[in-house]
Amino acid sequence: EVIESQYTSGPHIVKIASGTKLTGKDGGSISLSDIKVGDTLEIAYSGQVMLSYPPQIVAASIKII
Repeated sequence: EVIESQYTSGPHIVKIASGTKLTGKDGGSISLSDIKVGDTLEIAYSGQVMLSYPPQIVAASIKII
């Protein structure tokens, strides 16, 4: 669920592409399995939102914060 954004809020589906950069709290690379339920994430994307319900985005990068 998006809890802070100047553009949107609420539940979103985040798609992971082959080029999505995954980063841990220390700034090092992680794998998708390192992300756990309850983690707070910072997700960057191109700004394009697929008009579905819930909306979908393709992540450029995901960082555990």
